[in-house]
Amino acid sequence: METSAASTAEPSVLARPSRYAGLSRARRRVQVGVLAFFLVLPVVYGAGLVDVHGSLYAMDFWGFLVIDPVIAIQKAILGESSLALVLGALIPIALALALGPIFCGWMCPFGLLSEMVAWVRVGSRPGDKIRPPGWSRYTVLAGVFVAATAFAYPLATRVSMPGSLTLATTAAVASGIVLLELWVVVLVLLLDLVLPRFWCNHICMQGGLLALLRIPWTLRVRYEQTRCRQDECSDECFGSCPIGIDPRSVGWFSGCTNCGECLSACARHGGALTWRFGGRHD
Repeated sequence: METSAASTAEPSVLARPSRYAGLSRARRRVQVGVLAFFLVLPVVYGAGLVDVHGSLYAMDFWGFLVIDPVIAIQKAILGESSLALVLGALIPIALALALGPIFCGWMCPFGLLSEMVAWVRVGSRPGDKIRPPGWSRYTVLAGVFVAATAFAYPLATRVSMPGSLTLATTAAVASGIVLLELWVVVLVLLLDLVLPRFWCNHICMQGGLLALLRIPWTLRVRYEQTRCRQDECSDECFGSCPIGIDPRSVGWFSGCTNCGECLSACARHGGALTWRFGGRHD
């Protein structure tokens, strides 16, 4: 009877999607790598080793422009449109259409710092205490385009945290100049210390635009209720979410960044969460 019970239990263990268990560590390495890239870039560019320069406003890769879509749209409104601008914006747009807002969850250096501040403020279960994204980011996004249209004012270049952080970082490393943008980033991080992830969840226009760029085949988190062991894991999937979303009910505009933290937490239990391309959004 003991042998039978053991053999019965074993398949459920083997069936767990353990391939997701290391996502959290992999994501952190990518985030740190991107931040390190912008710290090293001005040095290697200044030494003439690579012809790559810029910030997360816009990057020049050997003469090919890659630009923040929000900045590209703002430039178009201000009459600065060109084929290079369109092509440069299409790369991050295509990435978001295929993989969702993974820039926010995997690549944004400001997002990394904001998560570190949130960890100091709320500990290892951010989902329990962080207010999830709302519609305010779309209001900010609309306000940026209204400012460009009605007043010809490039507001997007003043309130972009990934752009400001990387611009200030490269300037400080390259020439020792401390730009105003750096102090703006510091002030926003202090705000995040009081209201964890407030900027990313409720202000960030880039995050708002990327969250809108979804099609029926965009990568998303899928929840399989029959595999859920909520009594065993104590909502670890929800508690692990850096932006406070419940991954068991991810909607079309919920703001999920496909960071994989919930999948990593769930992999240790029933494996009810997986990634899939397409599927119904509740």
